[in-house]
Amino acid sequence: MFRFDRTHHRHIGVAAMLALLPCFACVDGTGPDDDAILFVTQTVDPGASMQALFDGEIIIDSAGCVRQRGTEGAMVVWPKGFRLDDGVTVRDGRGREIGRIGERFRLGGGFVQSIHSGFSVSADRKHIESRCPGSYWITGEVLVAR
Repeated sequence: MFRFDRTHHRHIGVAAMLALLPCFACVDGTGPDDDAILFVTQTVDPGASMQALFDGEIIIDSAGCVRQRGTEGAMVVWPKGFRLDDGVTVRDGRGREIGRIGERFRLGGGFVQSIHSGFSVSADRKHIESRCPGSYWITGEVLVAR
């Protein structure tokens, strides 16, 4: 007869969680693995936002930076609470699918040349700028493109 061993079950669960932890730590850009996708979000809701519109494809470049496809190729800084699931699905703070990497997005916001101390972001600014140089698109609003 099979007897359920809670201690053994608990250790398996902890081991599985620890095995997955490095992946989750790297996706948001705070982990040490520079091969991971750098998905940067704002950590506070801004009081105001820029009103330009980007309407185009979002890609992940060879450095793992989430960027707009096009001449600017700006790295996208997403609103607070957004996340990247399964390496391709962008979700808002409520968990709703907003779009998928490689597809069209409509993002309100605007360009900045650097992520200065006035922006509170989910990863170290120096790390972001060294790994993903160029301009940055600070997203204020996401309009569903579908």
